[in-house]
Amino acid sequence: MANNSIIEFSDVGGTTIEKLAKRFSKIKSLAREVDLVIAMQHQKLRILKRTARGLDFDGKTFTRYNRTRPVYVYPEGSGKTRTKRARTAAKRSRDSLFLKLRKPVKGPNKSKPAKTRKGIKFPSYEAMKRAFGINVVDMRSIRSRARHMMDVLVVKAGGSTVRKRGGNSDRPGLSVSLVVEGRKQSRRMSIHGLGLGSQPVRRVMAMSALDRVEFLNDVTRNIAERLTGKGEV
Repeated sequence: MANNSIIEFSDVGGTTIEKLAKRFSKIKSLAREVDLVIAMQHQKLRILKRTARGLDFDGKTFTRYNRTRPVYVYPEGSGKTRTKRARTAAKRSRDSLFLKLRKPVKGPNKSKPAKTRKGIKFPSYEAMKRAFGINVVDMRSIRSRARHMMDVLVVKAGGSTVRKRGGNSDRPGLSVSLVVEGRKQSRRMSIHGLGLGSQPVRRVMAMSALDRVEFLNDVTRNIAERLTGKGEV
């Protein structure tokens, strides 16, 4: 599976944003890893902000959520409730949530949510999201109890080596990446990015042409601030 859960920049080459190499070469001698880390942190913020608005890496609206298949939500989980106390707690959680969602769901499909034995049934995934007040494809699961993929975007530095001819002048390369941490979360992001299974293509972890310009502008600005004593040392 191609990795759609990582954005990498390096001066070694062969990265996902090689187009930056020519411009970066002009400032490489002044750059430090901290300059790239700060720039990638800004890239992370750009991704989080546009994804929350329902936009992909290129500023286009994500393909909408499914509107035809029913979806179930279990406030206390879908596992077996072995004790009377656990069953009572599950019903209370279900009823508490249901009271907030009894009104018809706004949008094309206005069917009401319905109670099941331990949860709530929605007419579709889109209807479920709308019932929770979310009207865009924000790439966040309401049902998941694990850490969400959008909450585990981590900036990492280092790990590359520049080798000159003869191998006698190796030096650490300038390298920074933005990764989705966690095996399940990383796989989920890749599934969305590639459009595997029943999922349409929704690319989050990628840099647009504007992102690349902003990234290099950030690096240049970080270098200037550091050299003038205003930024990170």
